[in-house]
Amino acid sequence: MPRRIPRMELPITIAAMPEHLINRALRRYPNLTPRQMQVLKLVMVGLTNDKIGDELELGTKAIEKQLTNILIKMQINHILGNNPRVILVNSMWLAARESV
Repeated sequence: MPRRIPRMELPITIAAMPEHLINRALRRYPNLTPRQMQVLKLVMVGLTNDKIGDELELGTKAIEKQLTNILIKMQINHILGNNPRVILVNSMWLAARESV
């Protein structure tokens, strides 16, 4: 019988990460620019790309580009068909847990 691979444990809500956990997770990624950290923090508190763009006075395409660059710098492989935003949020939750 084939061995089952356990599903990754996901938080009940993937957004609204507390700020102290965001900061803990960000310490694992010192190569992010200050702007990328701003974008990532806003993603982690649950803002949409449009809302992030409004907050930072950037267009949606600029936010999408920032998110792509964040994934690259965090060395997260974007698997085709998976939402990169969900992958990014889950990676931050895991980084926060591992940094304890």
